Amino acid sequence: MGQVACAEAARLARPRTRPAPSRAIHAAVMHCLLLVCEAFCPRRLGASPGKARGPGPASAARCRPFACHHAAHLNKAQPSMRLTVSLRLAVATAFLAGSVFAQDARPPAAATLPLADVHFHLMTFMTPADLKARMEKHNIQWTISAGAFGIPDVATPMERDAGAQQLLKDRYIPATGLYETYHAERKVGVRLYTDQPSPEREELLRSIEEQLAVQPRVVAEMVPNAESSSVLPTFRRRIATDGPYYRQLLTVAKKQGRPVPMHMQFHRESVQQLSQLLQDQPDGIVLLSHCGKDSAAKDVRVMLEKHPNLYCDLSFRGAPLATAESRQDPARLIFWGKSLFQSAGMKPEWRQLVEDHPDRFMVGIDDVHSWGIYDDTVTAIREGVLAQLTPATAEKVAFRNAVRLFRLAAPDAAVAGAEPAAQQRAP
Repeated sequence: MGQVACAEAARLARPRTRPAPSRAIHAAVMHCLLLVCEAFCPRRLGASPGKARGPGPASAARCRPFACHHAAHLNKAQPSMRLTVSLRLAVATAFLAGSVFAQDARPPAAATLPLADVHFHLMTFMTPADLKARMEKHNIQWTISAGAFGIPDVATPMERDAGAQQLLKDRYIPATGLYETYHAERKVGVRLYTDQPSPEREELLRSIEEQLAVQPRVVAEMVPNAESSSVLPTFRRRIATDGPYYRQLLTVAKKQGRPVPMHMQFHRESVQQLSQLLQDQPDGIVLLSHCGKDSAAKDVRVMLEKHPNLYCDLSFRGAPLATAESRQDPARLIFWGKSLFQSAGMKPEWRQLVEDHPDRFMVGIDDVHSWGIYDDTVTAIREGVLAQLTPATAEKVAFRNAVRLFRLAAPDAAVAGAEPAAQQRAP
């Protein structure tokens, strides 16, 4: 390996004209090669065996016929382009790691598990055919709508959901309630949720109940608290999570065995109200959208341990979707995929929470504004969540919890593609 590195260093040391950014990258590559030269070929650099030296002035003089001559020329000609030693080492390590381990790279089980996307908004730029292609590309076996976006003068949200279901059959579960609730609130205000009695609320709940009876269908994402987390101004408010509307809606949903997804920031009063609702209706199920949006793992832990009828989806809590929001509120980012300067990962306290409650978490893509972001979000889910978990927990979070909670029909491909964790061989 050392001979190859030295030969490559000699080749790269030949003078040539490069743009300024390339010179900086070139210097980093040269430094990487020098590390290999000195580690494997100390004699060729003039050092004694077992006494390889760093790329300082002395070693640069000894290996002048090779790479250091070019690096020294670069430093002299372009002082502003010099890299610090620490940066060189970081880049060199990255190059070395990639070259050493690339040939032995094997896709982990997390990269191939079937997925159930339990929180998805069909955006206006998407067609059912496009969605089907993306689902097949990423082995997403099921997509559960949280409420489609309608296209004015073309199709309502329900019509768009129906179009996706027509193509994808049992792999796409349409939703009811989000935009019906949105328009009712715009009409009468927040008294929709609080007044007793409320003719508007009764009419809305009757419509949702009728739609839920047409199986398969789910309750769309409800929004009791999105004070600083909604693109829709109407929803940027906080209302009582245990008020008349949500109590009645939970009663309607449990008749059909459906959970109620709630977008609820973890404001103290909202959490107390949700706790009261779950306690009062222990046979009703709430799926906490975005796992509380701005919640801390320790606070979610308290709620999960207190209420067995509470579940979480991890949508919009990872990169790239939550990256911008996390600059103002770091709590909103839980996981991320790998990038040039960062390994994939998940905050330790959240990883432990999921492992401690493996039956309560699911994944979701939410609303994206390009197919590229959709792809990146799926990658972050696989690398930043599933790959961080034990095989048994990863399977549950990827799809098994969703199959149980939403009573999904399991396609043969999903069953065949997910070997039970207990039978998986260690890598």
